[in-house]
Amino acid sequence: RPDAAYARFHDTESAEGVVAWWSNRLARLVRAGVGGFRCLEPNRVPPALWRRLIAGLRTSAPDCLMLAWTPGIDGAAVARLQGVGFDRVCASVAWWDGRSSWLLEEIEALRHVAPCIASPEPSFADRLAARLPPGTNLPDAYRHALRLAAATASGIFVPMGFEYATRRPFDAARAEPADMEQARAEAPCDLSEDVAAATELTERIAALGVDGALRALSAPADGATALLRCDAAHPRDATRAALVLINPDIAHPAPLPVPT
Repeated sequence: RPDAAYARFHDTESAEGVVAWWSNRLARLVRAGVGGFRCLEPNRVPPALWRRLIAGLRTSAPDCLMLAWTPGIDGAAVARLQGVGFDRVCASVAWWDGRSSWLLEEIEALRHVAPCIASPEPSFADRLAARLPPGTNLPDAYRHALRLAAATASGIFVPMGFEYATRRPFDAARAEPADMEQARAEAPCDLSEDVAAATELTERIAALGVDGALRALSAPADGATALLRCDAAHPRDATRAALVLINPDIAHPAPLPVPT
């Protein structure tokens, strides 16, 4: 961006200044009541600086949640985030077709950094409603996206306005109350109760502690997708597990790919 200032992380004095500035700013935001931060493009900051920044914040705000927004980050960059202190990472569930194996590979890499959360739509600027084919049943598609995110991850990140199925792209850093008022006024449906239900589902799954292995029990060509979530790094070592069944085609029923 032509109006952006870029930190010179290779310069020790500049890097120290960046850490000090952000440490002060984050501490002030926490004192004002902020409970957590979503860190965009975490791969652009050296891991050593993240480690110092997060460790410093922990001294005054041990319960503050630090989320690394990891969709689109390559595997090597994800590996460098291990041990820096992030509480959560984010899986690319919102971009998944419900079948392909790449999501399981991504989640396997991410879980070595921190438990994964998921979002039912890409983010504030890229709305689910704008991505759906014409004629799609909007409430059904949104409920499906919510349940998919809740069932495959260890928490959900719901962009503002999702509950009203808005097509409006919000700037996450500059969204105003008027944006939400417009989204509410134009809403084709109100999914507030569905968001609450998805949150409750994540809490039920969290109680099982199945943040270990995620394995496919079906093939990508099957009509439905079956995933097994376990409480250990390998299913044979698990004491608890959850079976997730997904129909990638919300408009038509699909046969179960596993015996019942």
